[in-house]
Formats: sequence, C-alpha cells, structure tokens
Amino acid sequence: MAALRDDLGAEAGISERRMFGALMLMKDGHLLAGVSARGQALFRVGPEGIAAALALPGVEPAVMGARVMKGFVALDAAAGTGPRRALLAQALAFVASLPPP
Repeated sequence: MAALRDDLGAEAGISERRMFGALMLMKDGHLLAGVSARGQALFRVGPEGIAAALALPGVEPAVMGARVMKGFVALDAAAGTGPRRALLAQALAFVASLPPP
C-alpha cells in the first residue's frame, strides 16, 4: 500500500476504506485501487480497460473468493514499478470518467 500511496503523491480526493477484506484507496468517493489480503495490488480499470491491463507483465484478472471482479485486475507484488504506475494511471483515468457518487 505504501508504494501506491507514494505513486499517488499529492493527488487530491484520495481516501482509504477497508472493504473486500482489503484496504482500498478511493478517489473522490469512487473505488480506485488497493491491496488484497493476499498482497496483490488491485486496480479498477473498467471493463473496457481489461485487455490493455492484462497485456502488462504480472497482471491477471482480480478474483475475490470464487468470483472474477469485473473491471478489476490484480498485479503480482514482484511485477515492479512500471506496470504498477501504468495500472494506476489507467485506474485514475477510468475513475475520472465516472459520474459523481
């Protein structure tokens, strides 16, 4: 989670909330990203962003229990900075496209 916080820097509108058994980051009230109980970073890239996100190294569909989370991907903790920052940028763009909560 510290790496995600660092990547966000002074991004306005960020808050934290515990949900799905994980600590999640919210942007202006919308779920943005977080870290699962298994240590994977989760990103909300939206249904249209899944294919591009899955093309990055270390990325797989996000799974909670037995369900694939629609519009979310998971990043292996060992994947490195590049994929994490790319997914965070993609998640920020997706969340910015949503109407106010």
